[in-house]
Amino acid sequence: MRIAEAMEAPLDIEPPTYSRLSQALATVGVNMVGLWSQQRQLLAFIGLVIATLFQLIFRPRRWRVTATVAHVQQSGLNAVPIVALLTFMVGAVVAFLGATVLQDFGATVYTIDLVAFSFLREFGVLLAAILLAGRTASAFTAQIGAMKSNEEIDALQAQGLDPIELLVLPRVMAMLISLPMLAFVGMLSGLAGGAMVAALSLDISLTQFINTLQKTCR
Repeated sequence: MRIAEAMEAPLDIEPPTYSRLSQALATVGVNMVGLWSQQRQLLAFIGLVIATLFQLIFRPRRWRVTATVAHVQQSGLNAVPIVALLTFMVGAVVAFLGATVLQDFGATVYTIDLVAFSFLREFGVLLAAILLAGRTASAFTAQIGAMKSNEEIDALQAQGLDPIELLVLPRVMAMLISLPMLAFVGMLSGLAGGAMVAALSLDISLTQFINTLQKTCR
C-alpha cells in the first residue's frame, strides 16, 4: 500500500530556472552547433560531387548527355521568359528612378551609365541567380526529395548505380550551363528596359543610347 501510494502521489519538483542571459547563450550555442553541422554536410556534399565529376571526366561513355540537355531545357530555356520580363521591368525602374534624381542636376544623360553599370556588373547576374535558385534549384530539391521518400534512391543503390552520377551531376552541369545564358539574357533585357524609359521619358534616342553605352563599356 505504501509503495502504491508513493507511486500515485504527485511529484512537486520544480524545473530549474535560468536567467535570460543563460537562455540566450544556450540558444546561440544550439544554433551555432546546427549551423556548423549543416556547413559540414554541405562541404561533404560538394566534395562528393567534385570527386564524382573527376572520376567521370575521362570516361565519356558514362556521361549523361541526354539528361543534362533535358535539364538545361528545363532550367535554362524555360526560364528565359520570366528572367527577361523581370530584368526588363527592373531596368525600366532603375532608369526611371535615376532620371528622376539626375534631372534636378541637368545630368539625365548619365542615366544610361547608371543602367549600364548596374546591369552589366550587378543586377544581370544577381537577378538571374536568384530566379535560378528559387525556380530551378527548389524544383530539383523537390524531385530528389520525392525520390528519397519513395525509396527510389535506395533502389538505385541496390542496383549498384551511383545516385550522384545519375541524379546530381546532370542537374549541376545544367545549372552551370544555364546561369551564364540567363545572366546574358538578363543584361540585355535590363538594358532594353532602360532604353525604353530613356526614349519615352528623356527624349534619348536608341542610337544615342547605344553610342553612349559603347563609350561607357570601353
